[in-house]
Order: sequence, then structure tokens, then C-alpha cells
Amino acid sequence: MKVVGNLLDRFRHLEPPERVVKNAVIQAVKDIMRVELNSEDIKVNNKGILFLNTQSGIKSAVFEVKSSVIARINNLLLNSSIKDIK
Repeated sequence: MKVVGNLLDRFRHLEPPERVVKNAVIQAVKDIMRVELNSEDIKVNNKGILFLNTQSGIKSAVFEVKSSVIARINNLLLNSSIKDIK
């Protein structure tokens, strides 16, 4: 008898769609900073780098708590897909 975990191993490398990542970023920033971002202001590349194109004050505030935001995003996504914010 095969273990279900072993059958699902081939799907562990799949990354979430960009829409899901953007929603996690919006939620994480809202949870930590009480600031609402637009999904159009967020870009994610395939290397786990998150780019914010928003007001400089908001961007600076996000950089101050960058490690908390990254940890919250990865917690929401249940994996470590975001590595840095620029």
C-alpha cells in the first residue's frame, strides 16, 4: 500500500499562481501595517523577489518591517516562495 504523502511528492515543487501571491502580500501588509496595497503595484518574479511600485512613504515603511512581512507572506502561502522585497 502506498502512502498518500509519497503520491503527492511530485506536486511539492509547484509554485502558487501570481494572483495568490499578490493576495498574500496585500493581506500581510494589511495585517502588519494596516495599509492597503493595490495588486497592480505588486510584481513578483520567478526567483522569489517581490517588487513594490507604490508611494515612497509606504514603500519605506514596508522596508522597515521587511522581515516580518516576508515571514507573514510565506506563512500565508505555506512555503518560502518570497525571499526579498525591493
